[in-house]
Amino acid sequence: MKQKHRRGEKGRGKDSPNDEVSNHRRSGQEFLASLPNNGLPACMVVDLQMPAMGGLELKQHLVRDGLDIPTIMITAHSDAGLDANEKAGLVAFLQKPLQDRNLFAAIDKALGVSRDGG
Repeated sequence: MKQKHRRGEKGRGKDSPNDEVSNHRRSGQEFLASLPNNGLPACMVVDLQMPAMGGLELKQHLVRDGLDIPTIMITAHSDAGLDANEKAGLVAFLQKPLQDRNLFAAIDKALGVSRDGG
């Protein structure tokens, strides 16, 4: 799972190549434990199936706690079985292997960025 921080938020290190930092977490529980220390991410990319707490369970937990972080869900399974209501709370639902343009478009959408100009 990647967690992106907005400019000026905690988590930015000296060796950061730009204004945003990606933090990788192995599970939904690890991500939740990191929130008080790292602040809220601008968006998150999570796998549907992760150890201990999957991506959908993580998203639902955050919403119950009043934290609606724009979320891109990824999966290796074409028959993930998410219903329309579960998908409605997501910015995008992408199947692996990921295509760069689809992932970047979903991240842009989550961040409210337009790259239409040429």
